[in-house]
Amino acid sequence: MRRHAVSSATSALLLPLFAFLAACGGGDSPSAPATPTPAPTPTVVSVTVTAPATLTVGGTATATAAVQVANGASTAVTWSSSNDAVATVSSAGLITALAPGAVTIRATSTANPTISGTASLTVQPRPVAAVTLAPAADTLLVGQTRTFAATVRDATGATLTDRAVTWSTSAVAVASVSTSGVVTALAPGRAIISATSEGATGSATLEVRAKPAARLTRENGDQQGGLVDRPLADSLAVRVTDADGAPVREAVVEWQATGGAVTSTRTTTDGSGVARVQGLPGLGEFTATASVQGVTPVTFRGTGRRSGTCQLTPSSQTQRFSLGPTDFTLSLRPNVPLRVAVLFVDYPNLPGTESPAALMASVVTPGLALLRASSYGRLDVTAVSVPTWFRLPKTDAEYTWSTFAGHRAFLLDVLAASDAAVDYSTFDALLVFSPNGSNKVISPTFNGGSTANVVADGRNFGNAITFGNDTRRFGPSIMAHEFGHMLGLVDLYAFSPTTAPPFAGNQFQLVGAWSFMSNVFVAGELLTWEKRKLGWIDEAQVDCLESTGGVEAVLTPNHVPGGRKLVAVPLSPSRVLVAEVRSTAGGLDANLCSGGVLVYTVDAAVTTGNGPVRVAGSRISASGDPFTRCGPWADATFGFGPAPVTSYTEPGTGTRITVLGTAAQGAYRLRVTRP
Repeated sequence: MRRHAVSSATSALLLPLFAFLAACGGGDSPSAPATPTPAPTPTVVSVTVTAPATLTVGGTATATAAVQVANGASTAVTWSSSNDAVATVSSAGLITALAPGAVTIRATSTANPTISGTASLTVQPRPVAAVTLAPAADTLLVGQTRTFAATVRDATGATLTDRAVTWSTSAVAVASVSTSGVVTALAPGRAIISATSEGATGSATLEVRAKPAARLTRENGDQQGGLVDRPLADSLAVRVTDADGAPVREAVVEWQATGGAVTSTRTTTDGSGVARVQGLPGLGEFTATASVQGVTPVTFRGTGRRSGTCQLTPSSQTQRFSLGPTDFTLSLRPNVPLRVAVLFVDYPNLPGTESPAALMASVVTPGLALLRASSYGRLDVTAVSVPTWFRLPKTDAEYTWSTFAGHRAFLLDVLAASDAAVDYSTFDALLVFSPNGSNKVISPTFNGGSTANVVADGRNFGNAITFGNDTRRFGPSIMAHEFGHMLGLVDLYAFSPTTAPPFAGNQFQLVGAWSFMSNVFVAGELLTWEKRKLGWIDEAQVDCLESTGGVEAVLTPNHVPGGRKLVAVPLSPSRVLVAEVRSTAGGLDANLCSGGVLVYTVDAAVTTGNGPVRVAGSRISASGDPFTRCGPWADATFGFGPAPVTSYTEPGTGTRITVLGTAAQGAYRLRVTRP
């Protein structure tokens, strides 16, 4: 065996090694070196990402990642975006929003790529800050179009091209606008054109002007006849058109009249290119000229006549008592102060037990109040009560009030029984009460006139009312009705009721409750014609069309003092067609069931009780509550609007009455034409 000698130098090198091994507890001989322990594996528990939930396009934000580790592993992460087109993220976590949408921002551990955290981000579009329109102002002629452009900008002034815009106009009658901003001029005027995007609005001002007028034509109203200083039945109407024949709106029309007047000297055309005025002719020839700048004027011609009197000619049977002129030898004058004596008489078989004061309070006083209200306060009657019961020489059965002779004999006994106690020299008429329960059921009027020869203290009492049992139930109405007879009014109910439909056997089938001279049980106003007969309607309040032509009139309600009250059209020497207005808003007509324009005929040749007045109603109702309360013709009036009947044409002459509308305080505007 070969041995490797160790030199002294080598020995010198080995000695320290042996000494080291001995110090480490080695034995007498050296041992092999130990194997080192390997380092532990890095552990990442979680990664949590914090980032904003929303960003606006162009905005930036820094995301952070919190890495939880179990030992000394690295906390470094790498960043990524699920959609770089929506948002990007840098290696330092800086997020940049690029386009609207949803994206996920992710942070991944570099120490353990299987562990990551995420945050959801929504990128919103930049908000609209302003909308501007071009042009900002413009002027168009009717019929022209213009496309307006809307520019949408954000807060920085940058243009936004991907936003929806909604268009609108402030005046749809002046200009329309399409969904793409195309504006069409429709009529003269001003419109604000607006574009709105996401709550921001921009606007432009548009002035629309009419095309120049090229032609002026008459539309309506030429060659009319009417009443002096009263509106003609038809308005004077012209139409203005442009060169294409289209109507020109808001064109100024100047009017000039000779031989009368027009209601306006300057008007403007409406949407149809029409302008109109009312002509008010003077006496004789009337002209009105309409002019528009740049075109040939047009002229209307007409005539004016004075209002007729519409005085009716009675027949031989109605000469003294009709709804024509009043015969004051028979009747009391309604417009002079009157004094009436109120007497109370009883019979040997039936003493009077009622209180005269109570009868005055329940019959006479309220009855005169009804008359005074219906006369607009013009009726001046003083009723003087003689508060005692005068005994007549005969029983109630021995007196009759149903004949002129019997009624006169009764009144002569009344005067004889009371003359010693009463000075009759200052009285004009008598009101006589008979005891309740007598055989005197009704309350007739004595109309003997100046030749009746019922005289006391030098006074002839040709007018008297004798009150029977019916006054205890319907006293005021009966008092007013009978007093109307003393003033010259006639009965308007039917003395011989027909049995033919629609009001079989009904006494009030002719006039209904439209006058208390008809239905004495429902106290409505007197007819306006009756008030005119009594002088409570002035002639200036009456329009009478005695010749062809027409009139437009605003009639105030019957119960209202003042204003124009009726339009009348003669149909024959004795007969006239009348239009008046009734209203349930006040007066005695508050008792009635409807209001509106009442149309009826008056015939002075027809005797009392046989139809001197006949309602020409809009409809006939023979049942229901109005019929029960107000009787026939309760719904007779003509009105205005979709439900009422608006016009009436008289069968004989073609005279037409048309309700045109309503006016203030219950008045109605109507047109009456006579062909």
